[in-house]
This record gives sequence, C-alpha cells and structure tokens, in this order.
Amino acid sequence: MFVVHKTFLLRNAIKVRSGALLYSIDISKQKVDKLAFKKQRLEVLKHIEKYPHKFKETINTKQLVNKFKDLEISDKSEEHLSVCGMVSNVRDMSKKLKFVDIEGSGVKVQLKISAKSYNSFEDFVLDTKFISRGDRIGKEFLDNL
Repeated sequence: MFVVHKTFLLRNAIKVRSGALLYSIDISKQKVDKLAFKKQRLEVLKHIEKYPHKFKETINTKQLVNKFKDLEISDKSEEHLSVCGMVSNVRDMSKKLKFVDIEGSGVKVQLKISAKSYNSFEDFVLDTKFISRGDRIGKEFLDNL
C-alpha cells in the first residue's frame, strides 16, 4: 500500500486522484511483459548455441584489474589470459565499435570490441548482435593486452 500525492496516469491509463490510496497493483501485466520478453529473446537466440563448450577462466576480473592496474598505455603484455563475467552494460559507439562492461568478483572491466579484430564485418555482427545486459560472456586475451 502506498499513497499517491499527485494526480497521474498509471500504465493502464487509470486516472488516480490526489491523496488516493492504492491497495494493490496489477502485477499480471508485468508478468506478461516479462514472459513476452523472455519468449522473444529465446526466439531470437534459437539458432545460437547458448551453452557452448566449457569456458576455462584463467583469471577473474578482480585479479585482472589488480595485475594490470599499473600498466602504461604503451606497455604490452604477452600473457594468454581468459576472463568471464556478467554483462552489465553494452554501448554501441558506431557500427564497427562496441564497448561491453563485464562484472565479476565485485569489479567491472570494460571490453572494447572492434570490427578490425575480426576477419570480416559479418563475423563481428554475428558475435556482437545479441550481447545484452545479464548475459555471461568470456573473453580470451590471446594477443597483446
């Protein structure tokens, strides 16, 4: 229960007067929205392997940040590392560049995904098209870090 202090329109277009008491909220609409989103997401991802082979993490995000926090821009590391985490944010900077934030162990790491690092633009699009918040992804650092 909560008190509405101003007149406003609710999602289902019911006008509520100032000072009115609302005892219940129509949760069925929210459940339908979540189910529709889940159904749509599964439909889009049905041709993509959702559970690929086991991904071996060699370092977690906290260790990665601590290990390379003093690395200068001009410095390079030749280590082969792999890290995984949950996607917290995806930003499209252009059609050929994306930034993805992954979180793990209470630390956030930003990944720069560029079409230049792919053999073709189509491969870039296929790999990055369906990345969304809440996904668990892994990244292998095979080249210079």
